[in-house]
Amino acid sequence: MVAATSFPLDGTLTANIPSDGQSAPFCAMAAEPCQNAAFCALAESAPYGFEGSEKRLELDFTPAALSGAGFRTSLRSLTRPQLDNMLRLATCEIVSERKGKTFDAYVLSESSLFIYDRKLVLKTCGITGLLCAVPEILSLASSVGLKPCRVKYSRASYLFSGSYQKAPHRDFVEETNFLNIHFGGLGEGGRAEVIGDAGRANLRWHVYTAEAKTATPTFEGKGTFSFELCMTGLDRSSAEHFFKKDGVTSQMVTEASGIRGLFPEYVIDDFAFEPCGYSMNAVCGDSFSTIHITPEEGFSYASVEVSCMDGNEFHISDMVKRSLAVFKPSKACLCLSGDGIAPVNWLLDVDCGAEYEPETQMGNVRTAGGGFVRFQALQAVQPTSPKPALSDEGFLLVNKAAVGEKRGNIVTPDNVFEFPDETCSGDESDSNIISRKSKRMRTMLEPFEELYAKSNFQVSTILKSLQPHPIFSGAAKGIDGFIHEVLSTGKVDPEEDCFYVVDVGVVMRRWQFWRESLPRVEPHYAVKCSPEPALLSVLAALGAGFDCASPAELDAILSLGVPKDKIIYANPCKFPKDISYAKKLEVPLTTFDTESELIKMKKLFPEAELVLRIRADDPNARCALGTKYGAEQYEVEGLLRKAKELGLNVVGIAFHVGSGASDPKAFRTALQLSRIAFDLAKEVGFKLRLLDIGGGFSGGSEGAEGVLVGDVAPLMNQTLEEIFPASEGVRVIAEPGRYFAEAMSTLVTKVFGRRVRPQETESHAYWVGDGIYGSMNCLLYDHAVLKARALAVDAEGQSRLDGSALRNSAVFGPTCDGLDKVLQGHQLPELEVGDYIVWPSMGAYTTAACTSFNGFSISKSPTFYVISEGGSA
Repeated sequence: MVAATSFPLDGTLTANIPSDGQSAPFCAMAAEPCQNAAFCALAESAPYGFEGSEKRLELDFTPAALSGAGFRTSLRSLTRPQLDNMLRLATCEIVSERKGKTFDAYVLSESSLFIYDRKLVLKTCGITGLLCAVPEILSLASSVGLKPCRVKYSRASYLFSGSYQKAPHRDFVEETNFLNIHFGGLGEGGRAEVIGDAGRANLRWHVYTAEAKTATPTFEGKGTFSFELCMTGLDRSSAEHFFKKDGVTSQMVTEASGIRGLFPEYVIDDFAFEPCGYSMNAVCGDSFSTIHITPEEGFSYASVEVSCMDGNEFHISDMVKRSLAVFKPSKACLCLSGDGIAPVNWLLDVDCGAEYEPETQMGNVRTAGGGFVRFQALQAVQPTSPKPALSDEGFLLVNKAAVGEKRGNIVTPDNVFEFPDETCSGDESDSNIISRKSKRMRTMLEPFEELYAKSNFQVSTILKSLQPHPIFSGAAKGIDGFIHEVLSTGKVDPEEDCFYVVDVGVVMRRWQFWRESLPRVEPHYAVKCSPEPALLSVLAALGAGFDCASPAELDAILSLGVPKDKIIYANPCKFPKDISYAKKLEVPLTTFDTESELIKMKKLFPEAELVLRIRADDPNARCALGTKYGAEQYEVEGLLRKAKELGLNVVGIAFHVGSGASDPKAFRTALQLSRIAFDLAKEVGFKLRLLDIGGGFSGGSEGAEGVLVGDVAPLMNQTLEEIFPASEGVRVIAEPGRYFAEAMSTLVTKVFGRRVRPQETESHAYWVGDGIYGSMNCLLYDHAVLKARALAVDAEGQSRLDGSALRNSAVFGPTCDGLDKVLQGHQLPELEVGDYIVWPSMGAYTTAACTSFNGFSISKSPTFYVISEGGSA
C-alpha cells in the first residue's frame, strides 16, 4: 500500500535522544553554528557498513534587493575557500571540479555539489551532516545579494538509521523541524511528505519543500526536473569494476562498467576512490548527471541522477532499464520530481523491463508551489515462464492456452501481432535475427499487455492492420530517427512537400493513464478535434466513448462498431434534419441549453435522452465556449420546468470549462454548479443519472498549455466523491479531445524557398508546404503556439546542422496571402532548400480544419504510423 504522510510544521524542535542516552549537539541552534568539533569532524562509519543513501538539498535563490553597479548576484562568484569552508561543515570536501558554461560541478569525498548562478544542489552520503551547512549556505548567498525562494530536501530511507546517524539526521521529523526553522517562512510554509509503503520503512522516500509565492522556474520560465534511481544489492560482477586496481584509471572504469554508455553525449568528470568506490559528475548544457557507488558486499549501493533537463525529452523507461542493466541490483528505488507542471511522460507508469517488477505502487505527492514527486520501489524477479519467441515468419508466438485462459478468448493467428521485418546484416545467423526481433517485439508489447487483455485483442487487430513501425521513444529523438529512415529509404516522394508521422503509442499510453487517474470518468473522445482514422479506430478498440456533433461524425463512429450507448450527440443547437437523423440512427443521448431546442426535440425526437448543458467557464481557457453554449444559472430551473411541461426526458447535466483550460479549480466550481442543477432537477421531478464534465484537458505535450490530467485528477476525484459520491450511482463521462490527439501527430515540411536579408530583424525567411490555411489554422482558431525544429542530413544520413549558429527566422506557408506566416522571430539554424522543418504536437484542431484555399491542400499529404514505447505521452 502506498501512502503519503504529512508532518505538522509548527516550527517546534523535537528532542530526539540516541539509544546510548547521549544527546547530540544540534548545530543550527548553537550560538555559533557548527563549532562543535565532535559533530563536525569527519563522520564515523556505521558499525555494519557504509551509509550509501544520499541526502539531497536543492536550493533556488532570487535577488534580495536591487544591487549596485558591478555587483554580481551569482553563487558562481563564491571563492574556493568559501566553498571549502561550507563543505567542511557538511563533513565532506572537493576532490575534483569542472567549470561549465552555465554551472560548476564538483565531485566530493561524499557525493557531489552543483552550483548555478541562482541554484545550488548538494548531495552527501555516509553519515554526513549536510543540513549543518545550511546556515553557511544562506550566509554566503546573502553575501552575493541572494535570498532563498525555493527549497527541496529529499532522501530515500537510510540503510543505517536512528542513532547511527548524526543530528539533525536521526529521523525525518528532526530533519523537518530543522528545515522549517530556516525555510518555514517561505510562501505558505514548509511541506513534508513520506511516500512509499507505510508498512516497510525501507521502501519510503522523504521530501521537504517550501516555496515563496514569487518563485519562478530557474531556466527561462521552464520547470526543472530530476530523475533519481537508488540501487542496493549490486551484482558482484558489476560491483567488481569499482574496486581500485593498479593501472586502472577512473576513465577506464567509466568505460568498462558501462557508465559511459548511459551518458554518451555528456562530458564526464570521474573519480575512483581508494580502496573502492566511485563518483562521477557529467555535464550537458544546463543539465547534469551524477553517479555514486560503494561496491562492498553486504551494503553495496549505487545511485544515478539526471537533473535540470527538459522533462519532455527525457526517456524515463529507457534510462531505468539501461541503469539496471549496468548495476544489476536486487532492489531499486525510483524518484521523479520537478518544480514545474509534470510532462505527461513523467506521470505514466515506468517500464522497468522483464527482469524487474514494482515492489510498491507508484506514489504521488504535490510539493509546495505546485511541483510534484513520484516514487516507486522495484525488485529483481526470476522468470517464471518462457519468454515469447518469434517464428521464422516474423509472428510473435504465445502460449495460446495460457492466454486464452487468462483473457477468456480464443487465440487465432489473426490475433497475433506482426511488425515489419527489420533490415538484417547478411552475416547474421537466423537464431540471432529471431532473438533480436523477439526482444524488440517484447519491448514494444509489454507496456500495453494489460490493454490487450481488456480489449479482447481488438487493439492488436487494429494495429496489425495499421502496421505501425516500432520506435523506442515518442520524443524528438525517436521521431526524428524514424523521419530519417523515411527520407533515406525513399518511402516518401522526394517531390512531396509535407507528410505526417502519427504515433499510436501515445494514444494507448494516454488512455491507460486516464483510466488509472480518473477511474470514475468515462472518456468520450471529441471527434471534432481530429478525425484521424487510426486515432478513432484505436480508441474504439480500447472501449472509448465518443462525443459527436454532426451526422458525418455519427456515421464515422458507428461504422467502427461503437455501441450507441457510448455516443453523446453533444451539440446543444442542432439542425432539425440532424435531429431526425439521430432518431433514425437510434442515438438518443444529446445536449440542449435553450427552450427552442426543447421545442425541436419535442417535435422530432421526443423519446431522446436529454442532457442540460450549463455554463461553467474557465475565463483563461485557450478557447472559451461559454459565450456560445451553456445555460446561465438563472435559466436552469426554467429550462428544466419547460422540459417537464413538454414531457421530455432529462437524464443529466453537462458543462465544458473551455478548450485548453488552464485552472484545475475551474472543474471544482463547475461540479458545484452541476450539483445545484441536479438538486433543481429533483425538485422539478427528474431523477438524473448522468454527469458530463466536458473537455478542456491537455496532455502536457510540447507547446501545449492547459489542465494536465495528472494535475486535475486528485482534485477531480476528491470533488466527485464529495459532491457526487459513487453511492449515488451517477454515471460520469468526459469529452477529451486534445488530450488524446495533440501529441500523437508530428508534421514534417520541406523547405522549398528561402530568403536572406542580413539587415532585417528576421534575417532568414523560409517557405514550407503547409500554413494557416492548412493544418496550421490552429494559430488562428485554436490560439496555438507552434514549436519547430530543423532537420537536415547529408548524403550519409548525418546531421549537417550540429553546431550551426541559430538565426532569427520567419517561416511562411505556401499561399499567396501575406497573413500566411506561421513562425516569426524563431531561432533556427541556417537552412537550404530541400531541408526539413519538424513540427511536434500537431494532432489537435489542425488537419480537421484544413482548407484548399489558393489550390493548396495538406489533406492529401501521406501519413506514416509508428508505435512508440514511451517518451512524449
